[in-house]
Amino acid sequence: MYITPADIEARLGAEDYAVLVGSGEDARERVTQAIADASGEIDGYVGQRYALPLEPIPTAIQRVAVDISIYRLSGDSRVTEDKRKRYEDAIAFLRGVVRGEVSLGAPEQANDVDDAHQDTMAVTSRARQFHRDNRTF
Repeated sequence: MYITPADIEARLGAEDYAVLVGSGEDARERVTQAIADASGEIDGYVGQRYALPLEPIPTAIQRVAVDISIYRLSGDSRVTEDKRKRYEDAIAFLRGVVRGEVSLGAPEQANDVDDAHQDTMAVTSRARQFHRDNRTF
């Protein structure tokens, strides 16, 4: 996971964090699940270009993980326009990483296939066994 609950609290402030998360064991589980969901979503994008896990964790990924986690914690009823915009910006950033428009500063994973031939397919087969000139049957 890319962040901790303390990272979310640092972004929101203690009071807003308490309002968003609530209290009790259920609250701790909700935060842990939101962070895990955000990390999985990030890995789904970033893993196409970079080897996982990202070590060290880039600051930009931590920022994106916080924004996605806050969005996930908010649920449908408490998503503000600001939270939705931050989430959409986070996803746009991740898409930029996949397209190579944004670098995380980590070495990209090597592709075994040449990029020029990535969408090419070759089909081979054996020679025809049955045809008019074949008199073996």
